[in-house]
Amino acid sequence: GIAAAQPVRWEKRFFAEFLYHERSYKISAQIDLYEKDTKTLWDWKTAKAYAVSKRAKGGQKPEWIAQANIGAELLRRAGYEVQRLVNIVLVKDWSDLKKNGDDHPPCPVVAVEFPIWPAAKVIGYILTKMESHIKALETLPKCTSAETWNGGRCRRWCEASKICDQYQSALKTGILQEAT
Repeated sequence: GIAAAQPVRWEKRFFAEFLYHERSYKISAQIDLYEKDTKTLWDWKTAKAYAVSKRAKGGQKPEWIAQANIGAELLRRAGYEVQRLVNIVLVKDWSDLKKNGDDHPPCPVVAVEFPIWPAAKVIGYILTKMESHIKALETLPKCTSAETWNGGRCRRWCEASKICDQYQSALKTGILQEAT
Protein backbone atom coordinates (compact mmCIF):
# COMPACT_ATOMS: atom_id res chain seq x y z
CA GLY A 1 0.00 0.00 0.00
CA ILE A 2 0.87 3.68 0.02
CA ALA A 3 2.18 3.49 3.61
CA ALA A 4 4.88 0.99 2.59
CA ALA A 5 5.87 2.78 -0.63
CA GLN A 6 7.20 6.09 0.66
CA PRO A 7 9.72 6.77 3.48
CA VAL A 8 8.20 10.17 4.33
CA ARG A 9 4.94 12.01 3.76
CA TRP A 10 5.14 15.81 3.48
CA GLU A 11 2.29 18.26 3.83
CA LYS A 12 -0.58 15.89 3.26
CA ARG A 13 -4.12 16.14 4.55
CA PHE A 14 -5.58 12.94 5.98
CA PHE A 15 -9.30 12.31 6.44
CA ALA A 16 -11.41 9.91 8.50
CA GLU A 17 -15.11 9.51 9.15
CA PHE A 18 -16.56 9.28 12.63
CA LEU A 19 -20.11 8.38 13.62
CA TYR A 20 -22.00 10.64 15.98
CA HIS A 21 -25.65 9.87 16.73
CA GLU A 22 -25.89 7.58 13.70
CA ARG A 23 -24.58 10.26 11.36
CA SER A 24 -21.16 10.23 9.70
CA TYR A 25 -18.86 13.25 9.94
CA LYS A 26 -15.55 13.67 8.17
CA ILE A 27 -12.62 15.23 9.99
CA SER A 28 -9.16 15.97 8.69
CA ALA A 29 -5.65 16.68 9.87
CA GLN A 30 -2.86 18.39 7.95
CA ILE A 31 0.30 16.36 8.48
CA ASP A 32 3.54 18.36 8.18
CA LEU A 33 5.82 15.31 8.07
CA TYR A 34 5.54 11.60 8.79
CA GLU A 35 8.84 9.73 8.90
CA LYS A 36 8.27 6.05 8.16
CA ASP A 37 11.65 4.75 9.42
CA THR A 38 11.20 6.20 12.91
CA LYS A 39 7.37 6.15 12.80
CA THR A 40 7.45 9.79 13.88
CA LEU A 41 4.80 12.41 13.25
CA TRP A 42 6.46 15.84 13.10
CA ASP A 43 4.72 19.20 13.20
CA TRP A 44 6.19 22.69 12.87
CA LYS A 45 4.98 25.54 15.03
CA THR A 46 5.97 29.12 15.65
CA ALA A 47 5.49 30.46 19.16
CA LYS A 48 6.78 32.99 21.60
CA ALA A 49 9.54 31.92 23.96
CA TYR A 50 7.27 31.55 26.97
CA ALA A 51 5.25 28.78 25.24
CA VAL A 52 8.26 26.44 25.37
CA SER A 53 9.81 27.71 28.60
CA LYS A 54 10.27 25.67 31.78
CA ARG A 55 7.57 27.72 33.47
CA ALA A 56 5.10 26.79 30.69
CA LYS A 57 5.86 23.06 31.01
CA GLY A 58 8.30 23.05 28.11
CA GLY A 59 5.73 23.33 25.34
CA GLN A 60 3.30 20.67 26.62
CA LYS A 61 0.31 22.75 25.50
CA PRO A 62 -2.93 20.74 25.73
CA GLU A 63 -4.08 21.90 22.28
CA TRP A 64 -0.75 20.85 20.71
CA ILE A 65 -0.93 17.44 22.41
CA ALA A 66 -4.51 16.91 21.21
CA GLN A 67 -3.71 18.03 17.66
CA ALA A 68 -0.74 15.66 17.45
CA ASN A 69 -2.80 12.74 18.75
CA ILE A 70 -5.64 13.42 16.31
CA GLY A 71 -3.08 13.45 13.49
CA ALA A 72 -1.66 10.16 14.76
CA GLU A 73 -5.13 8.59 14.84
CA LEU A 74 -5.84 9.63 11.26
CA LEU A 75 -2.45 8.30 10.16
CA ARG A 76 -3.16 4.95 11.88
CA ARG A 77 -6.48 4.73 10.07
CA ALA A 78 -4.59 5.25 6.79
CA GLY A 79 -2.23 2.36 7.56
CA TYR A 80 0.71 4.16 9.17
CA GLU A 81 2.18 3.20 12.54
CA VAL A 82 2.97 6.12 14.87
CA GLN A 83 5.41 5.70 17.75
CA ARG A 84 6.50 9.32 18.35
CA LEU A 85 4.85 12.74 18.26
CA VAL A 86 7.20 15.73 18.02
CA ASN A 87 6.67 19.43 17.46
CA ILE A 88 9.57 21.52 16.18
CA VAL A 89 8.91 24.97 17.60
CA LEU A 90 10.52 28.02 16.00
CA VAL A 91 10.74 30.62 18.76
CA LYS A 92 9.78 34.03 17.36
CA ASP A 93 11.14 36.20 20.15
CA TRP A 94 14.17 34.18 21.28
CA SER A 95 17.01 36.15 22.84
CA ASP A 96 20.53 34.99 23.60
CA LEU A 97 20.52 37.34 26.58
CA LYS A 98 17.50 35.63 28.17
CA LYS A 99 18.29 32.00 27.35
CA ASN A 100 19.11 30.89 30.91
CA GLY A 101 15.85 32.01 32.54
CA ASP A 102 12.77 29.95 33.43
CA ASP A 103 10.69 32.03 30.99
CA HIS A 104 12.96 31.44 28.00
CA PRO A 105 14.22 28.33 26.15
CA PRO A 106 17.97 27.76 25.72
CA CYS A 107 17.85 27.98 21.90
CA PRO A 108 15.57 29.38 19.14
CA VAL A 109 14.47 25.97 17.83
CA VAL A 110 12.97 23.55 20.33
CA ALA A 111 11.83 19.94 19.86
CA VAL A 112 8.85 19.06 22.05
CA GLU A 113 7.82 15.42 22.30
CA PHE A 114 4.29 14.48 23.34
CA PRO A 115 2.75 11.41 24.93
CA ILE A 116 0.76 9.16 22.61
CA TRP A 117 -2.79 8.71 23.82
CA PRO A 118 -4.56 5.33 23.63
CA ALA A 119 -6.94 5.15 20.66
CA ALA A 120 -10.00 5.23 22.95
CA LYS A 121 -8.87 8.55 24.46
CA VAL A 122 -8.27 10.14 21.05
CA ILE A 123 -11.61 8.95 19.71
CA GLY A 124 -13.37 10.17 22.86
CA TYR A 125 -11.70 13.56 22.48
CA ILE A 126 -12.71 13.75 18.79
CA LEU A 127 -16.32 12.83 19.57
CA THR A 128 -16.50 15.42 22.38
CA LYS A 129 -15.18 18.13 20.03
CA MET A 130 -17.58 17.02 17.30
CA GLU A 131 -20.48 17.27 19.74
CA SER A 132 -19.52 20.81 20.75
CA HIS A 133 -19.20 21.88 17.09
CA ILE A 134 -22.57 20.32 16.18
CA LYS A 135 -24.28 22.01 19.14
CA ALA A 136 -22.64 25.33 18.20
CA LEU A 137 -24.51 25.22 14.87
CA GLU A 138 -27.69 25.81 16.90
CA THR A 139 -26.39 27.85 19.84
CA LEU A 140 -22.92 29.31 20.24
CA PRO A 141 -21.37 28.18 23.52
CA LYS A 142 -20.17 30.70 26.10
CA CYS A 143 -16.43 31.31 25.88
CA THR A 144 -14.23 31.56 28.95
CA SER A 145 -12.27 34.69 29.74
CA ALA A 146 -9.06 32.82 28.81
CA GLU A 147 -10.51 31.76 25.44
CA THR A 148 -11.46 35.33 24.58
CA TRP A 149 -8.36 37.00 26.06
CA ASN A 150 -10.86 39.10 28.03
CA GLY A 151 -12.59 40.08 24.79
CA GLY A 152 -9.47 40.90 22.77
CA ARG A 153 -9.64 37.76 20.65
CA CYS A 154 -13.35 38.32 19.96
CA ARG A 155 -12.82 41.88 18.83
CA ARG A 156 -9.87 41.19 16.54
CA TRP A 157 -10.11 37.60 15.27
CA CYS A 158 -13.40 35.86 16.00
CA GLU A 159 -15.47 35.52 12.85
CA ALA A 160 -18.57 34.69 14.94
CA SER A 161 -18.44 37.87 17.05
CA LYS A 162 -21.07 39.61 14.90
CA ILE A 163 -23.63 36.89 15.75
CA CYS A 164 -22.31 35.92 19.19
CA ASP A 165 -24.78 36.74 21.99
CA GLN A 166 -21.99 36.83 24.58
CA TYR A 167 -19.90 39.36 22.65
CA GLN A 168 -22.87 41.49 21.60
CA SER A 169 -24.13 41.58 25.20
CA ALA A 170 -20.68 42.67 26.42
CA LEU A 171 -20.73 45.52 23.88
CA LYS A 172 -24.25 46.63 24.87
CA THR A 173 -23.48 46.66 28.59
CA GLY A 174 -20.18 48.48 28.08
CA ILE A 175 -18.03 45.60 29.38
CA LEU A 176 -16.26 45.70 26.01
CA GLN A 177 -15.94 48.42 23.44
CA GLU A 178 -15.94 48.00 19.68
CA ALA A 179 -12.48 48.19 18.10
CA THR A 180 -11.96 51.29 16.01
